[in-house]
Amino acid sequence: MCGLEHLSSIEYMTIDHALIRALVERWRPETNTLHLPCGKATVTLEDVAYIYGLPIDGPAVTGNTLHSTKQTVEICMDLLGMEPVLKRDSIGSRLNFSWMKEYFKGNKKKRKHHEVEEKCNTRAYLFCLVGGQIVGNSCGTYVPAWLLDLFREFKRYA
Repeated sequence: MCGLEHLSSIEYMTIDHALIRALVERWRPETNTLHLPCGKATVTLEDVAYIYGLPIDGPAVTGNTLHSTKQTVEICMDLLGMEPVLKRDSIGSRLNFSWMKEYFKGNKKKRKHHEVEEKCNTRAYLFCLVGGQIVGNSCGTYVPAWLLDLFREFKRYA
């Protein structure tokens, strides 16, 4: 396993909005630090690894982060066997993982479990899992397509 299996068991977290507001007020984007009464602080890779229980030693997870809309559609066709509807399921190089989750959840019962389809389902699941838990940002449910491209070869992370 690649150390991601426990991510699927993470429950919905209640957010302390007052704490978030206080941290936002103290955040300095020019230095990526929090300016606190006790000094400066920042979130490190080790902090994220500790919170999620992810391994951070070993080969780096890297990939091409710049994709055109056309490349995004090609990635979906190659790795998922389906094409996103532009402006609903994808915006530029970002994919809506809610669309993907609904598509594969709804079609799971209808599909015959061939190896190719199992790989597509696994890629969609990993994309939604990692996109929803780790790569969250202000884009809501839209996650960069480069993340899906990372799951092209499973052996790389197994």
